Amino acid sequence: MNNCAGITTDGCSVIQSEKCGAIKLLQSQIKFAIKCLYFSHALNLSIMKSCKQTFVRNVFGIINEVVSFFNTSAKKNVVLKNILNSSLSSLCETRWVKKHDSILQFSSNLVLIIEALDKISEWDDLETSSKASILIKSLSNFDEKSMSVLDLDIILSTFIHNKEVFNNQKEIQNKINIMMAQFCELISINLNLSEDLVKKFFEGEIQLWHTYWTNEKEIPKTSLKAFERYDSETFPIIYNFFLILLTLPATSGTVERNFSSLHRLKTWIRSRISEEGLNRLVLLNCHRNISVDCEEVIDEFAKSKRRNDFVL
Repeated sequence: MNNCAGITTDGCSVIQSEKCGAIKLLQSQIKFAIKCLYFSHALNLSIMKSCKQTFVRNVFGIINEVVSFFNTSAKKNVVLKNILNSSLSSLCETRWVKKHDSILQFSSNLVLIIEALDKISEWDDLETSSKASILIKSLSNFDEKSMSVLDLDIILSTFIHNKEVFNNQKEIQNKINIMMAQFCELISINLNLSEDLVKKFFEGEIQLWHTYWTNEKEIPKTSLKAFERYDSETFPIIYNFFLILLTLPATSGTVERNFSSLHRLKTWIRSRISEEGLNRLVLLNCHRNISVDCEEVIDEFAKSKRRNDFVL
């Protein structure tokens, strides 16, 4: 705890109260902790409330309809998985980064989604087939431009995973033009190059960046991991774009998501679980990437004092 340098939370009274809030309690025990509100939650709410344009609301509405259509039925989801090899992610209402990932997945697989709906529209079930036909007609008038919420995704690991997007040179060029319009002046100052050279070099770097990850077997899951695995001398412009992304202030309260998982863990079946046991269960749920040795767990159970004998 002594190494904690900041506390990132939302603005609810339980957390922010000056008399008995959680931050007040933590700061009394952690000397160097600085309070910092995470801005993504407020940004997400602002974006959603400011999207009063009809076509933007319609896009989000269509995506939600299609995602719920597949996710509410195992049979329909099997059809989608056979074509797409994965399920569709729903639009997260509180985390705009997750929402962006969902929109990117939807837009890049739009043709495959329509193909899955087309197969379902041939079913004998009148209600399901009619709904699928209606969704196909809605997607035929779909405005993909309204889904481009973050053009910096061209260097992100989520974009690298979707290698097929790089075959669409028109889309790549549009993203490059938008990025250059926003950050070309800043990067030209940092690299001491003219803006024309920055634009020319960046197009070449993007192609090399894509080729580099195409030949790699293990693709990073986060932007930080991707940043650690590339050569700054070979990709100086992409290096500057990563600096812009990775030096943003703290924008999410990941730790608070553990509380959201309690309603799944603290069920009536576990009504008599101890606080220590519940804490361990929450940690296992949170850190799923850490492998657990089952033999070691069994040994620990065997050593503990139990009312019933533990027979191996």
